[in-house]
Amino acid sequence: MSNILTQTKDNNEGIWEHLESYCRDLAHSGNELLIMCGPASFTGEHIQNGPVLIPAHNWKIVVVVPEGSGSVLSRITPTTRVIAVDIPNIEGIRSEPWSKYAVSVNQLEALTGYHFFTALA
Repeated sequence: MSNILTQTKDNNEGIWEHLESYCRDLAHSGNELLIMCGPASFTGEHIQNGPVLIPAHNWKIVVVVPEGSGSVLSRITPTTRVIAVDIPNIEGIRSEPWSKYAVSVNQLEALTGYHFFTALA
C-alpha cells in the first residue's frame, strides 16, 4: 500500500501519468531516479463516506541521478536535477503540463511538514 494515492480521474489518467511517463523516459535514458510522493492538504472529504480521506493535493519529488559507480548517494551533487511538483487533486487538469505545478523542495517541506534529503550534506 506504499504506492497508492487517492486521485481524481483527470489527475491519475492525465497530468500524473504524464509525469510518470517522463520519469520512465529519464530512467530509460541512463538515469537512476529516487522518487518520493504523497498526499497533502486534507479537507475532510472521504471516498464514498468511507474511512479513506481524499487529499486536496498530491506531491512528488524526483531526484535524477546519472548512472555510475558508487552508491546513488555518492553521485548526488549540488548540480543534481531535482523535480518537485504540487498538483491539485481536481478534475479539469488532465491536459495541463505537470511542469505548471513545479515548486521547490522547500515549498513541499513547508506544505507537508516533512524534511527531505536528511542523508545529504
